[in-house]
Amino acid sequence: MASDASRAGAGGERTSRPYEEADDGMIVEGLDGTIRPEAVEDGVRSVLPQMFDCFTARYDDLEILSGDVTIGFRIAIDGRVASAKLLSSTLGDRETERCILSAARTIRFSRPSGGEAEATHSFGVALPEDTRAPEVWPSQRVSRQLGGGAALRSCGRGEGPLTAAIYIGPGGRPLAAGASGDLDDRALDCVAKKLSSLRYDDPGSYPAKVIVRYE
Repeated sequence: MASDASRAGAGGERTSRPYEEADDGMIVEGLDGTIRPEAVEDGVRSVLPQMFDCFTARYDDLEILSGDVTIGFRIAIDGRVASAKLLSSTLGDRETERCILSAARTIRFSRPSGGEAEATHSFGVALPEDTRAPEVWPSQRVSRQLGGGAALRSCGRGEGPLTAAIYIGPGGRPLAAGASGDLDDRALDCVAKKLSSLRYDDPGSYPAKVIVRYE
């Protein structure tokens, strides 16, 4: 399935290239119950307009915003979202990530069979064709600042998996940062805030993007 989201900029309305990975990006697992993959896809599709609005709301401030997202759901027996977490994200913008989760938590799925169920769903948004992509840096370019993840442990991340992404502007100033993993929202907010407080290498006149992963 392909979807479109538009944004308004100085040159008028511009169309980004969002996409949804319904087949490869979704895993359905049973706790006491099960839910059909098609039901998960239908539920997420119902809030895709709100999710893509999360992107368009940020494009004026961060026109290079793009990336992939995996959301983990626990679905109650009545189809409500009992919990939703951003298991993985390369967006690099915590504001957008929180907005996406807020939309995800409003989904009303079909009722699972046999009890509560768990599912994951992945989707992403690519840059508009007329937007220059940021330079992609390897994670080693920020290893000095992050100290192998030691700088983030004060957020209570422990040793669990964590994915973070940072946009770095001229002078090494962070433009935005995001974080994801099987952590609570406060810990991820703390990680993103910490990443945004550091000073990085200077990418020159155009921003760079770096993704770091800790297992």
